[in-house]
Amino acid sequence: MAISSVDSKAGTNAATGIGTITDANTASDHMKAALKNKDYMEFISLYKEKMRDDIDNGTAEPSFQTGSQTFTDRQWDRLLENFDSAQDDIKKAVKEQGNKLKEEADESRKLSKELNEKILKELLQKQEDDRKLTLLTSELLKAVYPVSPEDAMLGAVPRMYITAVSEDGIRCISQDSEEYDWELLFANSIQYRQAMDIIDWASEEMDNYLFAANENFWQDYLGGNIDIEAFKDFLATTNNGIPDYVIGDEYNMRIDESKIKWAQYMN
Repeated sequence: MAISSVDSKAGTNAATGIGTITDANTASDHMKAALKNKDYMEFISLYKEKMRDDIDNGTAEPSFQTGSQTFTDRQWDRLLENFDSAQDDIKKAVKEQGNKLKEEADESRKLSKELNEKILKELLQKQEDDRKLTLLTSELLKAVYPVSPEDAMLGAVPRMYITAVSEDGIRCISQDSEEYDWELLFANSIQYRQAMDIIDWASEEMDNYLFAANENFWQDYLGGNIDIEAFKDFLATTNNGIPDYVIGDEYNMRIDESKIKWAQYMN
């Protein structure tokens, strides 16, 4: 097939009768007509002429295809700029969100710490109030452990304890402490009555209750592991609650075996 001549500015193609290219839309129409007529050489000729016109007019741009899309250099640069800008916006948004979450986490930890400290303070205050109330509403028993003259000369001082017996249990606290040295809760009301029985009896004999400050005594007594009548007989021999385990005179002193076995509850 011979290549048809085309007037580049105006007129009609001699072979096809297709009008010459006069503007972009006309050129596009002519190329579509050439493809429709399967005149591929004419299409190529028209396309080349369109490119020459675009170059002459300064409207031609190099282009390339990616996937199903065709981009000019300018379009591609603009797309990359938009992509980079979008990436920057995403990074900025992620960073801002990360900072926001960190601030919220820090604030949450701060509030949690403050709340825990407040709860602990209130709990300790309540425990202190409960302790004071327990002492005020309990039967209070004083125990003063004497020191020997020799120890007193060395600066030793008597130790004093307060034992509080209430309906729910027994608690002991030393004179220089703010916390209980020990605490024993009753299993039932019968144990409270048992505790008061020995206290009521002892109050007629003494006002220094060494045995009452001894936790082991109460565990064994309430557990039924003490011959309480024999223990009462022993207490009756004390000097206001202070035991003397020695018998005989200064020339013939010995330990009273019937008394020394109770020493475990008097120290």
